[in-house]
Amino acid sequence: MIDKPGNYELGSIESRTAARAMMERIQTARKKNVIVVRIEHIGHDGKEPLPLSQRIPWEGGVTEIVHVSSSSS
Repeated sequence: MIDKPGNYELGSIESRTAARAMMERIQTARKKNVIVVRIEHIGHDGKEPLPLSQRIPWEGGVTEIVHVSSSSS
């Protein structure tokens, strides 16, 4: 069972310890799920082909580099 701050008396050492542990779990979960998307070449003239997209994994998540050409509508 995961301790919650509300299981203990308000302001007690146990309550504060449980709150710190809860915040650490939340921060760790957020760090694991980071996705960074970088878009390049918006409005590309089409004279040369666009580079392929890249996916770069790193410790805290993944970075996706995407190249977007202009639409011909």
